[in-house]
Parts: sequence; structure tokens; C-alpha cells
Amino acid sequence: MRTLLESLASTPSPASPHGRLGDLDRVGDAALEAAAWIREQDPHALHALLTRIGGERLAALADITMALAALVDPDETDAARAARVEAISAPRVRLVGKRYGGAA
Repeated sequence: MRTLLESLASTPSPASPHGRLGDLDRVGDAALEAAAWIREQDPHALHALLTRIGGERLAALADITMALAALVDPDETDAARAARVEAISAPRVRLVGKRYGGAA
């Protein structure tokens, strides 16, 4: 079963104005799917999907980006944000390092 992001990446822009997703629930679903994907699946695959969405539906990519930006607490300290990103990315960096023969 294809995910919403995979579907967006493989379908041309709809007749909606400027290729936007239009439905705020769908925008939120796509943003939350991207947030889960970066933690649970291959980040390179997410990058490829978002790049394809941007090529086919640039306004939809902007919708997703804006929804993700709304999820970020602008009052969070840089140190807290860096620690959160590190906690998300460190296991993935070790996994990729092992996969490609690097030190992990």
C-alpha cells in the first residue's frame, strides 16, 4: 500500500489552484508522515520522495513544509533542539555507517 507521500510524489499536480493539497487534514497527514518517516525509515528515501513531490507539485511541498514548521517550537533553545535532532539522527547515522563499512 502506498503512503500519502509516495502518492503525492507519483501523481501530477491536480486541478486545484497552484497544485496545493487544499485539504488541511491531508496537509497535516503528509507532514506527520514525513516526521514519522525520518525516524522510522530510510531518510534518503524520504529525501527522494520530497524531491519528487517538489518536482511535480511544488505548492504541495510548500504546504507540507509550512505544516512541519508549525510543529516546531520557536521558543525551544538551540541546545534542546540540537539534542532532539541528535536523538533522532544518531541511531540512523550509526546504521548507515555500518551499512557502508564506516565506523559506527
